[in-house]
Amino acid sequence: MNNKGGGGATWAELVLLGLLGAVIVLWPASGWDTWAWIWGLVTTVAVGALLGALGVRDQIGRVWIPAVGLAVITWFLLPETTPAAWGMAAGAVVTLFGITAVTGTIKARKPVRRTAVLLGPAVLLACATVYTIGAVQEQRQQEHAWREDHDYSMARLLPRPGAGVSLLVEAIGLQQKIDRTCFLFTPPAKQQFVAAHDANTCPEAIAWLSRQVRDRDQYVNYSWLLTMSSTYSRTGRPRSSTRAISSSVRR
Repeated sequence: MNNKGGGGATWAELVLLGLLGAVIVLWPASGWDTWAWIWGLVTTVAVGALLGALGVRDQIGRVWIPAVGLAVITWFLLPETTPAAWGMAAGAVVTLFGITAVTGTIKARKPVRRTAVLLGPAVLLACATVYTIGAVQEQRQQEHAWREDHDYSMARLLPRPGAGVSLLVEAIGLQQKIDRTCFLFTPPAKQQFVAAHDANTCPEAIAWLSRQVRDRDQYVNYSWLLTMSSTYSRTGRPRSSTRAISSSVRR
């Protein structure tokens, strides 16, 4: 079966070249899947052994053996890739066909050569653009998910909200444990806290709040009460100690 493709190359060689181009495009897009290559290698060995045992390997053509293996690899890579990658593979195959036609490896009519040379790269470029945009969007989604996981992990390491409120109140009144208090904030929350008090850093914001305390002795006393008791009641309303602290701060 050494049918010529209208020139010096056989159809088996052209199919082999096209499948090779498709695999070269699809394999990176699949995340470098290795199982496809394993199945392709097994298929190649099995088909070669079967044709050899039947004594028809030369009659059918040895080139078809690796072509079948590449076809199996392509079959397993397709589900692991996106339609944009499929378009890139198709564009690569058409481009290779156009190159072989232009170089005279195969004979093709002039309109066919022109169409293949123009259409193949255009499809390859368009699908590559779509694939790149999709890859960038997927990367951003992964980074967003990683940030959410990081914030969740940090939240589990930090004290509970009630303890955090008590520590913040204590830092404002006593000007102690400021660094630990600032550590309670996530980076976005810290930026909002600093911006809300027209400060440059978290310690500066706490210092500004400390300057608003008009009765420091009373504030410190109620801060101790707040630390020893729960900040909020079961209904979600502040207890009397919190209201007392609020009354000791300038309005």
